[in-house]
Amino acid sequence: MIHRLRPAFWWTIPILISFAVYYPGLQAWFRMDDFAWLGLKLEIHSWNDFWRVLFEPRAQGTIRTLSERAFFLAFFHWFELDALPYRIVVFATHALNLMLLSILVRRLTANRWTAFWAVTFWGVNPALSTPLSWTSVYNQVLCSTVLLGALLLFIRYCGGSRKRDYAAMLAVFVAGFGVLEMNSVFPALAAAYALFFARHRLVATLPLFAISGLYTVVHNRYAPKQHSGTYGMFWDFDMAGTLGQYLLETSGSRQIRGFYWIPWTGPAGDATSWLLIGALVIFLAWRLTRRDLVAAFAAAWFLILIGPVLPLKNHVTLYYLTMPTIGLSLLGAWALTTMWTHGRLARALAAAAAMLYLAAAMPVSHAASKMIRDRSFEVRHMVFGVERARQLHPDKIILLTNVTNDMFWWGLNDRPFRLIGVDQVFLAPGADELIDKHPGYGTPEDHVLPPSQSMRALERGEALVYSVAPERLTNVTESFQTLARARWTAGLATRVDTGHPAFADQLGPGWSPIENGFRWMQARAVVWLAGPSAAGHRLYLTGYCARAVVEKGPVHLSVSIDGRKLSTFEVSNPDSMFEYEIPLTEVPLGLPKVEIVLEVDRTLDVPGEPMGLGLVFGTITIR
Repeated sequence: MIHRLRPAFWWTIPILISFAVYYPGLQAWFRMDDFAWLGLKLEIHSWNDFWRVLFEPRAQGTIRTLSERAFFLAFFHWFELDALPYRIVVFATHALNLMLLSILVRRLTANRWTAFWAVTFWGVNPALSTPLSWTSVYNQVLCSTVLLGALLLFIRYCGGSRKRDYAAMLAVFVAGFGVLEMNSVFPALAAAYALFFARHRLVATLPLFAISGLYTVVHNRYAPKQHSGTYGMFWDFDMAGTLGQYLLETSGSRQIRGFYWIPWTGPAGDATSWLLIGALVIFLAWRLTRRDLVAAFAAAWFLILIGPVLPLKNHVTLYYLTMPTIGLSLLGAWALTTMWTHGRLARALAAAAAMLYLAAAMPVSHAASKMIRDRSFEVRHMVFGVERARQLHPDKIILLTNVTNDMFWWGLNDRPFRLIGVDQVFLAPGADELIDKHPGYGTPEDHVLPPSQSMRALERGEALVYSVAPERLTNVTESFQTLARARWTAGLATRVDTGHPAFADQLGPGWSPIENGFRWMQARAVVWLAGPSAAGHRLYLTGYCARAVVEKGPVHLSVSIDGRKLSTFEVSNPDSMFEYEIPLTEVPLGLPKVEIVLEVDRTLDVPGEPMGLGLVFGTITIR
């Protein structure tokens, strides 16, 4: 009986250790990008919408049909905002990855202990803390499955020459392009394996390179890479520095200071990182002199998987190490089992290094996972607190105050309330003053109901103010209103969100009813705003151009203020957002009201709309 149970030890113990470290991630709720992907279902009203949502480039030009679009669409349809089923799938995929890694290492080394330690080392690595706690990063977990599974199939093909193994490998590889762009490096992994262990199969990797090349060309054609900003790619010597940053983050010891406030943790963590990386580099150099192919393949895995993210020097992110650290875990496990046979001193040094890594990685990974879970709980309390407030006051505008920086950036910025069917939720005036500014990710001011609008709504009894606490919302309308009367007046706002009824009294003739959080303009539409209050203020227009509007050619949008024509824009990109800004140098400062007129030279004929429809607008702002 014991003999039969022994194989289960090699599978289950590393998985149980990993789950013990990361179990808070199983409990985590949603945050940030999750709300954008969960909201995909709200965009689907036809089959055309369905296919567009599945395949159009989004989020820095990504097209992750399987790991993001299909996953969130299906699970939101079945489970809505119950996060546990999503998290179970993530953890089940992670368990599968640990088993696949164990099989892979056994194939490479024929050593069960090497496989055991490789899986254990990777299963507790801090790089996994975000993928195992944040559903949007499921793509890292699923892409690990694709790479490990496809490589194992390729290894089977190399050993047996069965066409069905090669066909299965191709199927997994091609499917991986719907998971994550990193899948395109698989041919390099397969070639590295063939180079080190099966050179007669190198030619079999050529079709893989052709497929990856074709994918890259097509992807860059429809979703070009960015060359500036947070996700800008810079192919320069700074990549070496970025590689160094990632290497020092692989053990997690440098992150101890962020979770455990002990005076010596900072220097000790840095020293531990240098020590562990130095030990691996020395071991690798030694083994390469002895033509150790396992060590060479482990190093190749790390370099192949880390390479594509090195140009992103403005976005050095720990979870980008999820797949590269598989190679380092293999190298570390190989070092441990190799040194174990080289005498007591070597054994003691190897054991000390392994214990040092685990002593740093496990508490950091657990603490990071717990932190993500706890902050997601705060977002959940806020979202469902707003849902309860709307049930109690179905016709009221809800203004939120005391929203923390984390609550805003982890939740409110991505508009989670639409997922529970609640609209007209804003930050109260002044609430954005507590929130850090990150222009590349959003603007807190865009979520504020301007003071003038808030004052009018409060005076009419159309709005309520709630203070947000970590576990509940408290109605503070009376006290807030007293302070608001002393601070603000009920004039016009300098920003209008056309998709919110709260701004309807600043919209003149020429607008259609609200539709999915936006409004169509007709041939001519009027907006009233408070004028610019300082030199350098500009007028900002955001909107959307539907394909049907420009099928017969570009549409020209003219913008005037108080009868003075400011600019004309040519709108020609179908099914795309637009944003225009216009200097207001000739508009007098301090005007309590200006009239903005938007006109298009051609409209779309629609039954029931005698004036036709022009463009779709979101916000119109002077700032």
